Amino acid sequence: MASHTGKPAASCIVVLLGTPACGKSTLARLLAASAPDGTVVRTVELDELEAANRGTAQAFDRGAWTQARRDAAAAADRALAAAQAAVSEPAGRLLVLIDDTMHLRSMRREYYALAAQRRAAFVEVHVVAEAAEAARRNQLRDGAARVPEETMARLFDELEPPDPGRHAWESGAIRWTAAAALDAGEAGLWPQLSAAFEQRPLPQERAEARLAAEARREAEAVASRKETASSAMQAVDLALKGVVREHVQGAAAEGRRAAAAAAAAAAAAARKLAMAAARQQPAGQAPEQLVAHALEHFARDLPDL
Repeated sequence: MASHTGKPAASCIVVLLGTPACGKSTLARLLAASAPDGTVVRTVELDELEAANRGTAQAFDRGAWTQARRDAAAAADRALAAAQAAVSEPAGRLLVLIDDTMHLRSMRREYYALAAQRRAAFVEVHVVAEAAEAARRNQLRDGAARVPEETMARLFDELEPPDPGRHAWESGAIRWTAAAALDAGEAGLWPQLSAAFEQRPLPQERAEARLAAEARREAEAVASRKETASSAMQAVDLALKGVVREHVQGAAAEGRRAAAAAAAAAAAAARKLAMAAARQQPAGQAPEQLVAHALEHFARDLPDL
């Protein structure tokens, strides 16, 4: 964990992240029940906030989910603000646990910024579980608490684990297995969390500068990917225009001038289908791969005239 100048942190945000039913809430309860003397744990559980906003409805409600995220950030801020105001008093240390999937880095980055604002330490705990075990635990849930299978699969695919090598603010991340969390694993986790309080919080302006630099890099990467994709599609378009031209010229050269117009229309339609198929290909493919795929589609979709 990084250290900086200034006093040790009096509070710490711990973001629990992981797929649904991986054991985050179980770990949160164990940590709260076994907190060292002098450490107060406040757990912000987004599932509870979402359920309160949803009311009696059983189905997923995006509005309730969005509001729950706002409520969670506000609750964490209130707790940290109170700890910051009492920093000169021997009131102990505050650890705020954020219990949610937090599968996207942007979600966790919001709490890193909040920690910097409130002069708090920041730690991510990635709770890892096998897909089969998470699915089994999910089936034991009732009603709206049970996550649909397709959502479980999507979140497993979308989860962005901490990457300290690319994102310096994730340097304190801890990887924790679900098995450890369920086997009194909190006893081994507390020393690492307690050590987080020894961090000298990064000054807010430096934290903001770090996040701004990261945002610029990400924007540049997105722009670069778009430029690459645009260049690849240009290559596909040129290749398809070439085969369309050859097809129409071939029909005319064979004396089938009457069919040349129909051949041109059919080739143009096949080209349009091939371009659509190329756009649906996974990002990052080399232009030659896209061209080969598009030509294959063109040959398949072009009718015999």
